[in-house]
Amino acid sequence: MKLTNKPEEEPLTELDEVKTKTEDALSMSEARLTGIINSAMDAIITINAEQRIEVFNTAAEQMFRCSAVQALGQRVERFIPQRFRQDHAHHIQHFGQTGTTNRNMHSLTVLKALRSTGEEFPIEATISQVETAGQKLYTVIIRDITERKQAEERLHFLTIASQVLASSLDYSIILPQLARLAASLIGNLCLIEVLEQNDSTPWLALACTDPLKEEILLEIQRSYSLKLSHSSSVAQVLSTGQPEIKENISEADLVAMADDEQHLELLRKLSLKSYLIVPLVIREQVLGVLCFASTEPEWHYRPADLTLAQELAQRTATAVDNARLYREAQQAVETQKELNYIRELFMSIVSHELRSPLTAINGYAQYLSDRLRQIPEPESETSRKVNAKILRSVQVILQQSNRMNDLINQLLNFSRLRNGKFELNYVSGINLVELVQRVMEQHQQAAKDHTLTVQTSEEQILVDCDEARLEQVLNNLISNAIKYSNSGTTIIAGIERQPLAHSPELLPPNLPNPNKEAIIWIRDQGQGISAENQTHLFDRFYRVRTRENVKVEGLGLGLYISYEIVKQHGGRMWLESQPGEGTTFYFSVPFEAKDDFLI
Repeated sequence: MKLTNKPEEEPLTELDEVKTKTEDALSMSEARLTGIINSAMDAIITINAEQRIEVFNTAAEQMFRCSAVQALGQRVERFIPQRFRQDHAHHIQHFGQTGTTNRNMHSLTVLKALRSTGEEFPIEATISQVETAGQKLYTVIIRDITERKQAEERLHFLTIASQVLASSLDYSIILPQLARLAASLIGNLCLIEVLEQNDSTPWLALACTDPLKEEILLEIQRSYSLKLSHSSSVAQVLSTGQPEIKENISEADLVAMADDEQHLELLRKLSLKSYLIVPLVIREQVLGVLCFASTEPEWHYRPADLTLAQELAQRTATAVDNARLYREAQQAVETQKELNYIRELFMSIVSHELRSPLTAINGYAQYLSDRLRQIPEPESETSRKVNAKILRSVQVILQQSNRMNDLINQLLNFSRLRNGKFELNYVSGINLVELVQRVMEQHQQAAKDHTLTVQTSEEQILVDCDEARLEQVLNNLISNAIKYSNSGTTIIAGIERQPLAHSPELLPPNLPNPNKEAIIWIRDQGQGISAENQTHLFDRFYRVRTRENVKVEGLGLGLYISYEIVKQHGGRMWLESQPGEGTTFYFSVPFEAKDDFLI
């Protein structure tokens, strides 16, 4: 029996050892996997084919405000808003049939999840599937993107607000629009009060997302001349220039605000719960206040709300200040007090103050454009059209902000010329032929309705000059040629080292030394310019007005600045034109740089 039993006992012992080691390794692997899952920053939830939860990690507990003990064995729809549950079940079933191992859960709208408290929040999710022991399991990795979506909403809000503020220099127009916009994001009630410089009645704009409560506000304004500055809280903000937050508005606060019992009753009907007040400050001067209030008990102002409100207040203060400057300039014009001086001073100040909201418009519009281009192309034709329309709208914002930036740069250049601070940064060996060709090519990309060509017998003309300023001159002349000539016509740019024998028209009046100058010219086939208008064409703020060009926009500074740039290079600018026969602008650039680089 020993001989027969001994061989049987030894294999059993080895199997036991292998089994024990395997079980230990499996336990260690499971513990390691559990540790990894529980240490993950994103929520990880695994469900079975019946969509019941089998894995619910620590991040999921925190995200959904629910312990794993409470979640395990429950259907996952518990954490999905009611209106999405049927679609979710369908998507899971369809995904299980595809055989795909994993995919992002993309949607034309933001995915939403549901906390155990009943709060909905936006998420990004990736789902994968695996089949083990004949059972199919689905694992979803979820990221809470609440903060990111809020940041995007704030950026979008500031972009729209900047557009509103830049749309007019009359704050009686822009502030009601701004109040309406702000009430939809920061609380649900917004009041804007601007203190008038002559100590007259403050100017007020108001809005509320609840029409009935907005009507109550209007009734208070009609019956009691609603003035925020009469409130002790607002008076404190106006005095100190510091914001104030009140989380809970008490009955005593309402009594302090009211003029009489009827006034108090109206204030009670507003059901004010909390408020946030920020000052409108520019150059250390308080212009007024932005007041935000909530009529909903669950709303509590956060640091992010204060930051957003202060950023909005900064832009609003700039817009109000610009509006006041504009109003002052108009009054000065109407009273005939130093018309040109006031206009120039005003434009100089406005050009500086508009940069902040313009930078915001451009930056946020570019951000939105980049984000839109990153969105995967939807399958639906309707959705693709909607996305394309939104992208075109953002491009219009970018184009218009770039146009405004060009106008501001003209104003800044004009101001520097008037103040004697116009600098030329000379660089040696600039190839003017290459410069002309490059600028013409750039304009041809945009001017699809015109043909732009360059005529020259030279390959290289080297001069010492400020290349950026000469490019500015070329841009102005070419842009004018495009604006003032009909579609389908040709615009020609030419450059020569010296006047040619077969081109006597290149000789400018009283040219002192043609052998030491490059002559550049831009010719269009437009409507031409009368002799009377040619006399004033290089004057500041002068524009030729005809029935044909009445819709062409501009400040009348482009040619004046171009003329001064060429003049400071030691060159000259002139033109030849006949009504109905087009126009040719010429300018010369000396080969030797001027000694006085700062004009």
